[in-house]
Amino acid sequence: RKAIYDSDSLGQVFILSQSELRNADYGFSTKEDKKDKQRCAKGTTLAVDEGLYVNDDNQCSTYYTRTAPNNKNVTSVTSEGSFSIVKPTRQDIGVRPAMWVNLEKISFNEGDGTIQEPYR
Repeated sequence: RKAIYDSDSLGQVFILSQSELRNADYGFSTKEDKKDKQRCAKGTTLAVDEGLYVNDDNQCSTYYTRTAPNNKNVTSVTSEGSFSIVKPTRQDIGVRPAMWVNLEKISFNEGDGTIQEPYR
């Protein structure tokens, strides 16, 4: 818990913005219109049971970002990893929580932090 940063504007746990989801430093494609597997996310069993949309091909789901291009819509990431504009009232779309952590305060026993070899 001591490794979690607390942002004045976002708190400890937040939803990523569209610009953060296009940041190569975070492992994402910088191209807005490109389908990016790194942006894809799978929902929890509970979320799926509650009606979260699941793509039959890759088992991933659409999720909201905190970016709102106008006062009626928000940007989402599709189940294929591209961006889309949606109404914020849809109930079949998920969220992908994020947090900033200080890696110097965490010790890992295994992995290198990649998707193939996550930290353990």
